[in-house]
Amino acid sequence: LISCFIMPSYKVTYFNVPGRAEPIRIALHAAGIEFEDERVANWKDVKEQTFSQAIPLLYIDGKPYSQTSALARFAGKKAGLYPTDEVQALVCDEVFETVQDIINTIFKVSGDPETVKAHRTEISNGKLKVLFGVVNTRLSESSSGYITGGDVSIADIFLAGQVGAMLAGWLDHIPPSYLTENFPALAEHA
Repeated sequence: LISCFIMPSYKVTYFNVPGRAEPIRIALHAAGIEFEDERVANWKDVKEQTFSQAIPLLYIDGKPYSQTSALARFAGKKAGLYPTDEVQALVCDEVFETVQDIINTIFKVSGDPETVKAHRTEISNGKLKVLFGVVNTRLSESSSGYITGGDVSIADIFLAGQVGAMLAGWLDHIPPSYLTENFPALAEHA
């Protein structure tokens, strides 16, 4: 009976940047859940010891869980940031996964600065316009100003973080004007 009243312990492990873990952190805060926020300084030193050799990770009572979307849904549900309506949940997941695709597309190429520049120039005129177009469509369909058409969701938080990073100029070769010129509604949403 006493174990029913013991709160689980939580730990989020990610780099020392907002990135993919930020919606998880925000949702846990919104839910009033205390957690250890482990910031990884040198990924090469810890990668081999992590559960899935990928981060973010969420530990619950010491047991690791992986996959950004799954962790965000879990935390979003805890905080009331995940829709209970099935269609709104579908839109939430669609947009969250599209933002994941945007991140994966942008960072698909790394290393040589000229190669990165060429890649980002190419995707800015192609794949990124398609992906941001999906998100822009869902936002324009919403009467509430939030992605799902209901209340703020975990997808809104994830989108705002990524769009905010782009607007802040954190990405080489994709200027902040890319969003403000092509998708002003998304830029305003952040």
